[in-house]
Amino acid sequence: MNKEKLSSLLVESDFIYDSELNVWVEKNQEPFNYNDGDYHENYILDVVTKATDCSVLSQELASFIKDWPSQYHFTSKRANLLRPFASKFRGKRILEIGCGCGAITRFIAEAGAQVTAVEGSKRRATITRNRCKDLDNVTVINSSSEKLPDIGEFDYVLLIGVLEYAQCFLGENGQISLLSSCKKRLKADGSLFVAIENQLGMKYLSGAKEDHLGIPMVGINNAYHYNGVRTFGRHELIRMMQKVGFDNVEEFLPFPDYKLPTLLITPYGHRERSNIIYPLVSEVHHKDAQSADSFTFSLEESTKIIWNNNLSADLANSFLMIASAYDTSHQTEDTLAWYYSDARINDTQKKIKFLERMVISLLKLIKYLVSLSRRSLSIGEKVYG
Repeated sequence: MNKEKLSSLLVESDFIYDSELNVWVEKNQEPFNYNDGDYHENYILDVVTKATDCSVLSQELASFIKDWPSQYHFTSKRANLLRPFASKFRGKRILEIGCGCGAITRFIAEAGAQVTAVEGSKRRATITRNRCKDLDNVTVINSSSEKLPDIGEFDYVLLIGVLEYAQCFLGENGQISLLSSCKKRLKADGSLFVAIENQLGMKYLSGAKEDHLGIPMVGINNAYHYNGVRTFGRHELIRMMQKVGFDNVEEFLPFPDYKLPTLLITPYGHRERSNIIYPLVSEVHHKDAQSADSFTFSLEESTKIIWNNNLSADLANSFLMIASAYDTSHQTEDTLAWYYSDARINDTQKKIKFLERMVISLLKLIKYLVSLSRRSLSIGEKVYG
C-alpha cells in the first residue's frame, strides 16, 4: 500500500495530518496515560529535534546518554534484537504498535521496510517522527491500538515491550485482544514479533527489581495489580498466542535481556545445543543495565546448571517470540547464536555468528590440544624423586 492510499484511509477514519508535527492524529483523541516522565521525554525530544544524525549508529545521539531513559532510547544496542532479521525486512510492510521514541522504528526503516509506526502518546509519536525525520518510508500515527482503523495487511507486526501493558489499556483480557488484533492485520503468511520480559526470568529469581514497577519479586510472587502492567512465563505466553491462531511460535532468547541485547540465541541453539552454548550466556550477565542490587545466587555459576537441565527458555530473562499461523522459520539451519560487540566505535563494531559446525570443530580442537598438553607432561616425567 502506497502512502497516498494510506493517507486516504486515515482521512476516511477521522484522522488529521498535523503538518507541524508531521504525524497523523486522531480527531477526538482521549488522554493516553503513559510516559517516561516529562523531564526525560522533553530531553529526548529536544535532542532528536536538534540532532543532525538520528541514525541507529549515531555517535551524536550516543553523546547525549546520561541516564537509563536516554540510554534506552539512544543506544544502538536496541537494534541488536532484530539485526539477524534485517534482510527479511527489506521491501516489506511493517506495523509497529507502541513505537515509543522510535529506536526500533529507525532500525527497521534503515533496513528498507515500509514502516507504519503507531504510538498512543503524542509527544512520543513526535519523538519518533523526529528520530526518522530524514526517512520517507516511515508513517507515524498518534493513536491507541484499538482506535487504529483497517489500513491493510502487513508482512510483519511488531510488539516490542508492549504486550505487558495490554491490560492497562484494553482491560482484563487485553493481551488476547491485542494479539487477536495483530493477527487480523497480518497477511496470511505474515509474522508477529513479540519482545517481553519473562515473569520467571533467572535475574528476577536472583533478586532483580521487576522492570516496570521497580520492586523485587513482584512477578515471582504474581503480585501484579488488576488491570495493571504484568509479564508472563514462557508457556503462558505461548498459550495466549496459540489461542488466537498463531500455531507456530519460534522462541529466540536475548541476553542479558531484549532491551539492550548483546547475545541472541536461536531456537535450535537453546533446544539442541544448550550444553555447548551456555558459556556465551554466562559471559554477558554482567552487561545487564538493570541487574539486581544484591543477588540471592550467582547468575554466572547457575547458568550451566540451568542450561544443562533444559531450563534455558523457561528461565531466560526475556523473550523474542516470532509467531505465525503456519510453519515459517526465521532462523538459518546450523545457526546457534549471534553476538554483537557494539561497545566499540562504529567502524570497528563486530557481529559474530556462531554456527554449529564451527563450535563443534572448535571444541574438538580444544579437547585435542588439552590431550596433547597432558600427554607431553607425562613423557619422561619422574613421579618420585
